[in-house]
Amino acid sequence: MWRTFINFYQSFFNQHLPFFKPHGFFKPFFLFNLRGQVVCLNYSKLYKRWAVTYKLLLNFFYKQLNPLLFATKVFRMEVTAFNWAGSAWDYTFFKRVAPYFFLQDTVYGSTTNTTFTLLSETHSLLSIVTNSTYHEKNLKFLKKFNSYSVGLVSVNKSPWLLSYPILAGTNELVTEYYFLVLLSFLKQFTQTLYFNEFLNLWKFL
Repeated sequence: MWRTFINFYQSFFNQHLPFFKPHGFFKPFFLFNLRGQVVCLNYSKLYKRWAVTYKLLLNFFYKQLNPLLFATKVFRMEVTAFNWAGSAWDYTFFKRVAPYFFLQDTVYGSTTNTTFTLLSETHSLLSIVTNSTYHEKNLKFLKKFNSYSVGLVSVNKSPWLLSYPILAGTNELVTEYYFLVLLSFLKQFTQTLYFNEFLNLWKFL
């Protein structure tokens, strides 16, 4: 099943080269451009990296680290709900920040620098990004403030825009959608785990 999935992605990339030509830094992800073709160097290790990614995201929610979500405007309702529910916000500050920093790339300037400074003082600045190309400037600001960033990156871009890049293949809305579905599932799953743990504890009281 896993090999079939990877073969599908390889055939997709090969049909759309050179636009989806893998970036040179994607070698650690076991994808390589060989004579104009995308080649998976090691299926099992690529699968293990996806498994580690799943566990990493799961622990974000299980440890209640309250990551900030950066996405495109198409998912503004999901992003707003995710970020509002994740932490204790001052409403006025959140209303000013949410539309301009979580849903679009920022411009360099004192206002942006001040806002990220305030965010770093009031939040952990652990961030999840659904589109690294769309939020490229935001990622540079997050790196400036020593924020740990996790997110999707297209195979033809440098993966080291983020602290922990996740291979997305392409920057399609469908990819972002399913990534948000995964985040929602993990958040609900950890809440269920907490409930069951408290339920078991209550039985012993």
